[in-house]
Amino acid sequence: ERLKEQAVDGIIGEIMYPSVNMAAFSYPERDVVHAVMKRHNDWIREYSSHDPERLVGIACLPLPEVDAAIEELQRVAKMGIRGAAIPCTAPLDKPYSHPDFEPFWDAAEEAGLPISMHIFCGSTPDMGLPAHWGSPGRSIVGYTMAHGGMVSTLAQLICGGVAERHPNLRFVCCEFETGWLAHVLQRMDHAA
Repeated sequence: ERLKEQAVDGIIGEIMYPSVNMAAFSYPERDVVHAVMKRHNDWIREYSSHDPERLVGIACLPLPEVDAAIEELQRVAKMGIRGAAIPCTAPLDKPYSHPDFEPFWDAAEEAGLPISMHIFCGSTPDMGLPAHWGSPGRSIVGYTMAHGGMVSTLAQLICGGVAERHPNLRFVCCEFETGWLAHVLQRMDHAA
């Protein structure tokens, strides 16, 4: 059915993000996270198999558990999945540039899969959002400021040397828009 709908709409293909399953990034029960992500990844591989050129499914990886994330990354790469998502924000006590994440970046670069970070998919239940975002206008405020976590993550990846140590690693920042990017890069240049 999906392929028929694409044909009617003149769409040649789509990248399918795990939307609802990305909320699992912040579940405190990590065994549940692993099970949800593994099941999603099995499902998206099967669903995409009907036409892998037009249905590109994105896997979920259970970071910050590095060993589990590497194991799942290698598994989905062998299955032919062409991209994987991680939380857009690292744990508050350990940025993605921390040496503990280095084995994951090694494995991701070796696998050759783009690593995606999607809006509102952080590593904490509140995704690092201030408590006052529960006030009136929160949707507008939340969307307006949502790129803040990605700014921090991007700065960690660049300034912490991850991008330099892994020149073949590809990152995708999804639905964060790009208007802020030039300003952030200019600020990093200025700070350097």
